[in-house]
Amino acid sequence: MKKLFSILVVLITTTCLWAANFTLDNIIYRTGSDSTVQIYDVSNTSISGELIIPSQVVYNGTTYQVVGILVEAFSYCSYTSIELPNSITSVAGGVFYGCDNLKKVEYYNANNNTRVIENNSSMETIGDYAFYDCISLENIQLSGCLSYLGKYAFANCSSLN
Repeated sequence: MKKLFSILVVLITTTCLWAANFTLDNIIYRTGSDSTVQIYDVSNTSISGELIIPSQVVYNGTTYQVVGILVEAFSYCSYTSIELPNSITSVAGGVFYGCDNLKKVEYYNANNNTRVIENNSSMETIGDYAFYDCISLENIQLSGCLSYLGKYAFANCSSLN
């Protein structure tokens, strides 16, 4: 029993050291085991307008590549437009759940510090209920790389073309 408890303490400590959160420009990021981050949450869901998610962020002198968005990170947000970098390959469940004002989601390729809007993305996974109840969502381009489209990912998106 004592050995099991020791192993559990080591695992919890290692996990806590591995995943750290930091906030930049209203977005809370969670670090990975390498130089990657995933979007964990937003600190203010009432901010509206366009959101451009960066492909890379710099925090405490370390450059991180943004590779994913975690569960319900932007749920009930007020953004009308979101641009995702091609570095994001995974959008977890409920990420944009209930974002009534969200009209479009576009992807961009970041080359030489410029953004080029594309009709294609590197998106491999869109989780369950990812865009559920985004009643204003009119258009989103899905990738040929998409290997998983979650159940009800676009349910109740009544404006979707």
